[in-house]
Amino acid sequence: MGVSVSFFLFLLTTTYPIILIMMNRYTLSGLYEESLGYRYFYTLRQVYEPSTYLFLPQGQFTDIFHQQIQRILSFIGYPPTQLFPRIDLFSYISVFFFHLFNAICFTWAVTPLRNFYKIIAILFWSFAFFAPRFNGFVVLLQPDYILITLGLTLIAAGCYVRLTNSKFHWNSTKTLFLGVFFGVALATKITLVILPITVCLSWILAASSFRRSLPHFLSSIVIGGLVWFILLYVYYQNVDFIANYFHDLGLFIETGGGVSQVNTTWSKWLSDKLLSNEVALVAKIIYCTPFFVLASFAIVRSRIDFSVVIPLLVGSVMYHWFIFNRDYPGSMFESILYTELVLWGIMCVPLKNYLSKLEFSIYFPPIIITTVSVILVIYSYPTFNVIYQYINDIGRNTIVQNTLRDEQRKISGDYLWLVSSNGFRPVSIDSAIMKGGSGLHGWRNPDSVLIATMSPNVNFLFGGSAEFYANNPVKIERYSAIMFATYYSDLDKSIKENKEFFQVDLANFTCDKRVDLIYQRVIICERSLKQ
Repeated sequence: MGVSVSFFLFLLTTTYPIILIMMNRYTLSGLYEESLGYRYFYTLRQVYEPSTYLFLPQGQFTDIFHQQIQRILSFIGYPPTQLFPRIDLFSYISVFFFHLFNAICFTWAVTPLRNFYKIIAILFWSFAFFAPRFNGFVVLLQPDYILITLGLTLIAAGCYVRLTNSKFHWNSTKTLFLGVFFGVALATKITLVILPITVCLSWILAASSFRRSLPHFLSSIVIGGLVWFILLYVYYQNVDFIANYFHDLGLFIETGGGVSQVNTTWSKWLSDKLLSNEVALVAKIIYCTPFFVLASFAIVRSRIDFSVVIPLLVGSVMYHWFIFNRDYPGSMFESILYTELVLWGIMCVPLKNYLSKLEFSIYFPPIIITTVSVILVIYSYPTFNVIYQYINDIGRNTIVQNTLRDEQRKISGDYLWLVSSNGFRPVSIDSAIMKGGSGLHGWRNPDSVLIATMSPNVNFLFGGSAEFYANNPVKIERYSAIMFATYYSDLDKSIKENKEFFQVDLANFTCDKRVDLIYQRVIICERSLKQ
């Protein structure tokens, strides 16, 4: 199998959902409202309102490309203030390009392998998307940095494919390569630096002389920092903004970095996860990754084997701590990729070396890998039906979003969205506008002419507390309609909760209009004519 064949097979395996979405002209602005809220609107504001500083803790590398999409769309005739179809074209291009990046990384990673193993590698590395009860398939259509975490993991995987029993030489080319890897990882997400750290440790241990490898190691760190700074400058185009970014990033990390601190011990957390019937088998394997690496020491026989297993153990412990503190879908997807890297690295070096010394060793690798691959295919097959249903849900969401916009156009005057928490944000373009039109200090703060032009009659109240709104009353008389999303079938319960949380009186509003979105219902309360 040539390089081009493996490239197109991998690309087709991962892009068929976005191709179906594009063919049917479905919008991703509903089910991916949070990603598009930040990635679409923030890059739009950065390109056309360059004096505005906007902070996101991750995704600068991918957002550099998003900024270019914004410029291209304007150049070919889609004005910046246009919402549809511009935002859909943005999401299509973003998702497809990130899959293209992953396919290029995959092709580089598997180039040294024989054709048979390239086929197996396609099944192996696409498993994170298709694992059952794991929701990795959601990432297939996500126009966000998380999609290229596969490509970055594949770069590390390619390094292990090339780490053979022959004497390892750390030269200036490898130093430059590793430095760029460090910089790109840091500019994508801080935790992804674990990938180049793992490779770096392997190269240090594999090198014949630590004293000779030390200058290369230090140079790669310097290059990585320089590449990170360059990418941030390309992203912000302003040195002061870079300083603000590091300040805000420090505060973000200091306050927990979005990490949900667990109120339990590590042993209880792990035992609860492993014994729970609600936790998918794939997730349990992720939780146990460090123990798999420890078990692999049983087959370690040489220095090159140690140079693979020890760094993978370090990286797996780091990711284990990460998901212990932040056990949520985004972190789990990143972690499953590292689990795959662990299995890949062990198979490529210590397991391969161990089996090569056994009798009939030539038959072991293809038998083992084929068996594992067949199991993966059979195990993943039900997910394809789930993906098909998910694409249908996106299609239905496209239709009901149009219905919601029609109802909004009928409102004469301003209207207000009440969003008590992230869990009650609407799965519609409205949530994307809310996220993308907000800054560190709330909705349209700092203000945006673009957002004001696109959504002139809407305001959002997001989060806060009942105490806050009691001390800062909502001027509800300004609005012709109030809107909120709910999962309850009991309308009175939803109205009561929003009234109590936002401290508003809806006595002068009639809440008899509703639009059923996917997974939730939007209630429209219009000001009563009898006043």
